[in-house]
Amino acid sequence: MQVFSISFSRLISMLHRKHVVPCGACLAVFSVVGLAASDAVLAGDLEDRVMALETSTARKGNRQMSLKVSGLINHAVFGFDDGAERNTYQTSNLYTGPRLRFEGEAIINADWQAGFKLYTNVFSATSFTVTQNDDDDQIVPGGIFARRMVWYLENKDAGRISIGRTAPGVDNLIYGTTSNLFAPSSSDILLGSSLAFRNSATGALTGITPLSLTSFLFTLRRNVALYTSPVINGVTFRAGYGEDDTWGLSAYYANTHGDFNVKARAGYFADSDNTNGSGNAPDFDEVKGLVSFLHKPSGVFVDALHLHRSFEAKPGGPSPNDFDYTYGRLGWIAKLNGLGRTVFFGEAARGVGGLEGVDSPGFTAAGGLGQTRDITDTTLDRWGVGVSQNIDIASMEFYVGYHNLKLDVETAAGALPTDPLRIIYSGAAFYF
Repeated sequence: MQVFSISFSRLISMLHRKHVVPCGACLAVFSVVGLAASDAVLAGDLEDRVMALETSTARKGNRQMSLKVSGLINHAVFGFDDGAERNTYQTSNLYTGPRLRFEGEAIINADWQAGFKLYTNVFSATSFTVTQNDDDDQIVPGGIFARRMVWYLENKDAGRISIGRTAPGVDNLIYGTTSNLFAPSSSDILLGSSLAFRNSATGALTGITPLSLTSFLFTLRRNVALYTSPVINGVTFRAGYGEDDTWGLSAYYANTHGDFNVKARAGYFADSDNTNGSGNAPDFDEVKGLVSFLHKPSGVFVDALHLHRSFEAKPGGPSPNDFDYTYGRLGWIAKLNGLGRTVFFGEAARGVGGLEGVDSPGFTAAGGLGQTRDITDTTLDRWGVGVSQNIDIASMEFYVGYHNLKLDVETAAGALPTDPLRIIYSGAAFYF
């Protein structure tokens, strides 16, 4: 990934060497960085302006804040068949959603540094939220979403404290495998997530979606205080607390053993800030873990994860069974051409529980469900295959894939017949 980085000292050097910069552009830069130039400075020559810029730059000793800007664009076309409707949508692909990253860093001394991270998602319609009845859903109005927004203070021996919007101690715990395969594939179901399964007997939508079961496997970002330890023998520890109340603990391991790259992650997360419109959504806690291996000589990789989520009902609220989710992926990273790496992969997952005793306005009588908490058992099976091709010279990744999702539901009245969801997708991600 190419990263754009510029510091004020670099800008000063460019100006000092008399690079041709129109006065209007100079004034625009001065305006952006917040210079309050006096009439005397404006009347002076270029050297006066450079001196004003230097004295206005935030400094600690002779160090100043640097800024890195990076991001990606990831859009896909996906078609689905739900047993009665076939359609094709064009969306942002939330396996790795379009985003901009702004990262500031200031070196205080040999032991300390400070900085900030501001990550924003910029959505059109998203693969996560479009439905059979809405092909334009953007998650948030305008499609701009603050993914992460924190400042931090770090000591090289003691670790880092971050304050702001981020995940409470379990950030990206089920992602970040040895294959670094993000744009075309994910352990979470983030493409077609809100498409409803159909009743195969009546043809009506049931109101149950993949998201109904797998809701936010990746852990929502919250307003928290987060501690991140230094790396100790390949292990990083994290602990976070915030909101009213959420907290998490985790350990992240990454190392090389002979011909193998190895990653392993495990964590615990508790959420008692989980509410819906009526305020009676159940609290929950969960444990989850991931292991990932890449055999470097052959390019073969294996990923596996498991999540167990337990619910605690609130007065008058639903009391779903525990939810278990298991995922595995097998793939091969090959060098078949001069464009970049080619990755072939297959994946499978199963989610059990999580909807028993739940009532939802989305459940439909025509689809075979009332709103009387009559679900007694649920199982979601998913499998898929795909291939991606990197084009290194363009910082681009092209991909194509297929998913099949099957839902089994038991109610007080017996089994609910449902059609599978079949999804084929293709798109490209550009990294900058």
